[in-house]
Amino acid sequence: MTARRRRTQQPRRRGAARTAVTASLLAFVVMACGGDPAPSSAAPSGPTATALRDGIQVSLTLDRATLPAVDRTLAVVTVENTGSARRLWQGGGCNFLASITIVTSALVAPPLGLSWNGIAGRFKDLLMPRPEPSKDGSFTDERFANAGRVGCPADLGVNTLEPGQRLEMHAIWSGEINGVVALPGPARVTASFPYLGPTAGPSAAANPQPIEAALDVVVADNGVRLLSPGQAIDAALANPAFSGWLAAAGEMANWDGVDLESSGRAFVVILSVHAVDGRAIVDRVSGAVTFEQRPRS
Repeated sequence: MTARRRRTQQPRRRGAARTAVTASLLAFVVMACGGDPAPSSAAPSGPTATALRDGIQVSLTLDRATLPAVDRTLAVVTVENTGSARRLWQGGGCNFLASITIVTSALVAPPLGLSWNGIAGRFKDLLMPRPEPSKDGSFTDERFANAGRVGCPADLGVNTLEPGQRLEMHAIWSGEINGVVALPGPARVTASFPYLGPTAGPSAAANPQPIEAALDVVVADNGVRLLSPGQAIDAALANPAFSGWLAAAGEMANWDGVDLESSGRAFVVILSVHAVDGRAIVDRVSGAVTFEQRPRS
């Protein structure tokens, strides 16, 4: 269902740049989220780490020990109840079996790009993400890895793991940290299973005691460089078609919304005017820009 927005002096920003989608998810694209995690790709044969508590065995396997920056790395998490009693784990939302994070050795701060005057500067200021330097990244459930936006219900639940039951999750890391290429060096990948125990009351359901399996890996530079979100906005503003669309829109009061979406190795810079999206698709490797107009979604 789509609701009509009232136009105001300050256009509504519909979303932020999304590069590794993962972890905290905004309700934007509706996807099937219930039920057990369901893998679709083949199991990797790289390094494995295992943790065991209360009969719950958590295993993390990667497809390689050297993770190339700006290339996909596959992780598989399996959780098995090897004991004779039922165990509980935290569900809800998209029902992710585990959160899988990577912590690299160096902080990354995405380049902010150029400063623009006039209406172009106001457009970039409204749209521009300004993250703090970070060395933390995350793997995205494989079901969502190709989605520009992911929607999960904002709720908590309790799932059961019966004796002998085994669950599996496949997830992807894009090779990026903080929206740009991860820097080379040592890193650690951790899979955290939100274990609750044999019983879970209302308060316990919100406070899991994670069982974690971790692997030490290396991130390698493969020579690929990507535009940051700020540099992608610059490329859009320098494109005659998009800059013409922006100029024709006039005052900000005429704007319906702005957005910056991630789509594979491209950013999509969007200015919505009169129920039409003007979209600059910016190739993050070459910097090439393609402009299109389409009815506002």
